Amino acid sequence: MKKTLLLIFIITFSIFGSAQSRTVTDWNSLGLKHFNEKNFQAAVKSFSQAIEMDPKYWPAYNNRGVALTKLQKADLAVNDFNYCITEDPGNVNAYYNRAQAKIILEDFKGALADYQYVLVLEPDNKYLYIQMGLCHEQKKSYKNALASFDAAISMDKYFLDAYIKRGELKMRKGKYEEAIRDFSRATKLDSNCIQAYYQKGVAKLTIGNYSGARKEFSTIIEKDPTHKDAYYKRGVATYDGGSKSKACADFEKALELNHKLAQATISKYCQ
Repeated sequence: MKKTLLLIFIITFSIFGSAQSRTVTDWNSLGLKHFNEKNFQAAVKSFSQAIEMDPKYWPAYNNRGVALTKLQKADLAVNDFNYCITEDPGNVNAYYNRAQAKIILEDFKGALADYQYVLVLEPDNKYLYIQMGLCHEQKKSYKNALASFDAAISMDKYFLDAYIKRGELKMRKGKYEEAIRDFSRATKLDSNCIQAYYQKGVAKLTIGNYSGARKEFSTIIEKDPTHKDAYYKRGVATYDGGSKSKACADFEKALELNHKLAQATISKYCQ
């Protein structure tokens, strides 16, 4: 299971005939088609048609719940997942999807309970540990969050997302050197991981390693010349490192790319 919302019975199909002749599964399939086209409003309507035809057809409840979650109607989504679980108590997808909806509602305790249920059935699912770690972090249970990210890495030492999330957690706890090591591991795993370079640059900037920070932001700019935050942060690192003219050139480029802080920074430091 990946960390995305999970639909039930995704199939390839062609729907023939009028709306009046469609069956429950036809409506469900049409909803899936709309969903895959990212037309979530239309998907909800089709799944609702399936439910109207057969109020006990639980796959449509799960699928409508996923579409509602995409529309940020998480309270309605939870109701659909609740029904799906009532009808099919062992439905792992419904528990996972309900957890995702509960996160939107900031019910992190409830989300954790759902993830833990899924974990019993899927103990080797490394993505669950990431999701659980993020929930623990929202609850400010940093020790448990770190344990979750550690568990994910123990399961897969090449798990890029786990290193990034653990590094971000360590940054928030002021453990910048440890965070830098995690971000460095991430960039070794994926030399194009912009997020890891950026966070590593921010960590180095925070501890006063200006040349190191400039190197990380420069790497980002080489890979993505439109990355306005990298120009801005490189400007900060360059200014703090003692080179005003080069810093202001970066701030000007950030302004050109519509960075929201660039104009104020130029007015204050580059006039």
